[in-house]
Amino acid sequence: MKPYFPPPRARVRYHLTAEPALDSDGPWSPYHPGISMRVLCGEASGPCVALLRYAAGGAMPRHIHLGDEHVFVLEGKSADDNGECGPGDYLFNPAGSSRRVRSREGCLLLIHRLGPVRFLADGEIPGKGSDQFRVRTLLEGPESGNPAWTELRPGVRIRTLYRGGPGEYHAALLHYLPGTRIDRHEHVDMEHIFILAGTQRDEHGSYGTGTYIHNPAGTSHEVRSDHGCLAYAHWHAPVRFSAPAGG
Repeated sequence: MKPYFPPPRARVRYHLTAEPALDSDGPWSPYHPGISMRVLCGEASGPCVALLRYAAGGAMPRHIHLGDEHVFVLEGKSADDNGECGPGDYLFNPAGSSRRVRSREGCLLLIHRLGPVRFLADGEIPGKGSDQFRVRTLLEGPESGNPAWTELRPGVRIRTLYRGGPGEYHAALLHYLPGTRIDRHEHVDMEHIFILAGTQRDEHGSYGTGTYIHNPAGTSHEVRSDHGCLAYAHWHAPVRFSAPAGG
């Protein structure tokens, strides 16, 4: 599998419990000068999953997160008060934290906000928030030998990026070897998947690089990868397996 190179417009596929999956080539919208947003799920003004594209020199003014935010750098480099991040870097910005974001050469970010942000007025001093948490993955799979990768199912490994407490989201990378699968399971709560490299499929369709998949609570499926896959995943609760592993 090759590293992730985003297409001009990522495909969006929503898994609906009682209906076939729907594709959408949703538009990019201006967000701030030099920054455009493509909402994949939710609303730009509230909780959402979205792509943020920064043009060279683009900057987002200082803001406070009113809910937790998960960020994954897909392309280019961004910088904030804590330093610079590049492709494969994961950041967790907790509720109450504040920052200013800029990109000298341009970048593409995948964000998952659990609440809106509030932009600070000129001269306003933000309260002290919790520290940012970040992981540098370099978009490397288990072949790198990094012990952070552990077996999830036969042929499928997981690298946990963030493990929240009860009722909080978890974030991880999932690596499928060619010909592997995750047996049929039901999602107790919602899950968000973004395919970084390769392809995976289920009974609803096949999903290649750049595809976002939303699995709401109640979704039941079996996931396979014929040729291998690297995916970025967020989930709110463990899944419930309806068949023995490897059966």
